Parts: sequence; C-alpha cells; structure tokens
Amino acid sequence: MGLKEDLDMLDSKINKLKVDYEQYFAKILKREPTALRDEIDRIVLKYSNQHISNTSLKFRYSTLVAKYTSFKQFWNRILRQIEEGTYTRGAFGAKLPEEPPVNRIPQQRTEAVSSSPEAHPAPAGNSMFSAVYRQFMEAKRTAGESAADMSYEKFTQAIVQQIEKVKKDLNCADVEYKVVIKDGRAKITLIPKK
Repeated sequence: MGLKEDLDMLDSKINKLKVDYEQYFAKILKREPTALRDEIDRIVLKYSNQHISNTSLKFRYSTLVAKYTSFKQFWNRILRQIEEGTYTRGAFGAKLPEEPPVNRIPQQRTEAVSSSPEAHPAPAGNSMFSAVYRQFMEAKRTAGESAADMSYEKFTQAIVQQIEKVKKDLNCADVEYKVVIKDGRAKITLIPKK
C-alpha cells in the first residue's frame, strides 16, 4: 500500500475513532476504543520518521496529524474529567449548545418585565428571554414535541410567573434557568440563587 492509500485509510480511521469516542462518552459503547486509537498511533508513527517528498501528501499528512492530535487532547481531557467525576454530559450525551446552558437573569430586569402580551416583542438577539426561548424551542424539536403552540409572548408570560413564584416561595433574590430534556419532554428548570 502506498502513502496516498495509507492517508485515505488514516483519515477514515480518525473519523471512525471520533464517532466511537462520542458513543463511548454517551455511554453507548461500554469500552474505550483503545485498539483503533493504537492502530492510528502506529500509522502516524510510521510516517513521522519517513521523508515525504510529495508536497501535497506531506501537507495532507500534517493536516491529519494535527486533527488527530487535537482530538486526542480533547478526549484525554474528557477521560480525565470522567476519572475525577467532574464530567457532565448534555442531553442524551450530546454536545451542549453554543450558548451557556445556565444563564443568570438580573434582578432588576426580572422585576421590570410585565406579563402583558404587548410588553413582549418578538425574540430579538438582545431580549432577556430570547436565548432561553431559542434553547427551549430547539429542545422541543430534539424531543420530537410540537413547538407551534408556544409563542414567544406565551413563553415569556409563563417563565415570568414561574420566576416570581420561585422567588416568593423560596425567598431568593435571583434565579438561574437551565433547559433540559427529561422523560422525553423539554423543560425549563429554575434554580434559586441566594
């Protein structure tokens, strides 16, 4: 087998290993895919000591090694977190959303929000609840729920009522929220802050 074929095989094995590690972290696979990782390490080591005269193949090899090294650092960090007991997964083991899963709602802004429908415009990028609304709608779609019955205004009214109830019942000054999928349904968990 030539270098080109080995690089094609290396690329496909790295992609397969990436999927295997995602499944391992999601607890679909019971064992860490160390055999495939060792096989990839052997291929990388084999060509690290050889001179590659073809510039395009040399570039491709360097790119694949950089990609693999980046993945290895990521996997090692997660494995270390699992050993330390500090690793937390997103819904169904998926990667957490781009936006932070727990957002602080400032005290003064929470009190300023009224529950009248005309006070709540359509979701805007800087609106207080627009980020959690988008996360909640995405979670509903992920869970297979219909998102058509939840308008932004209805959502805002419901969350403001819940925030006020939690603050009153638990005598807390502030509230954090987290969008989760529990029992196949999208939910918002309110966390009191003292």
